[in-house]
Amino acid sequence: AFIATDDIFYMIDGDRAACLDAETGKEVGEIRFPGATEKWEWMAMSDGRLYVLSGAGSRVPTQKALNTYDAWDWNQIRDPEYVKPGVPVSGGNTITAWDLKAKKVLWKHWEQTPIDSRGMAVGGGKVFFYGPEMSVGCLDAQYGNVLWRCTDEKIAPLIEQIGRAFIMSKKAAS
Repeated sequence: AFIATDDIFYMIDGDRAACLDAETGKEVGEIRFPGATEKWEWMAMSDGRLYVLSGAGSRVPTQKALNTYDAWDWNQIRDPEYVKPGVPVSGGNTITAWDLKAKKVLWKHWEQTPIDSRGMAVGGGKVFFYGPEMSVGCLDAQYGNVLWRCTDEKIAPLIEQIGRAFIMSKKAAS
């Protein structure tokens, strides 16, 4: 995952984010959580904070595509191993909030079952997450408290449908 600001280009590199100068590409720093060794799988930036999903790592190994295109070959990512229903391609169990100015961990949230990195979003002071075994949840972005969790058995199959979108109403969340 990457994040670009006017000054810095952030790039996941194992258990850290490498910080590159946006003009030169030179590494000018890193963000690493003290004592943490989990592989970073996803990150987002909002309101002076970096939010990171980390864990055991991808279940599908990264491999060089054997094509001559300058972009993804969509047939390759339709491989059954890549889109196995109910199994995250990459993800983890830990969501961490990092204060970019103070350079410190603000909070950590751990889930017993895997969170799918494709089902993460940040907005409106909230961190949303999805995992096929626990469905959808929402954390307060400032403190990391669970605001709500929807474990309705009908939700996960809707999310897993290829090419379909689902909007959860307040009534479905509990």
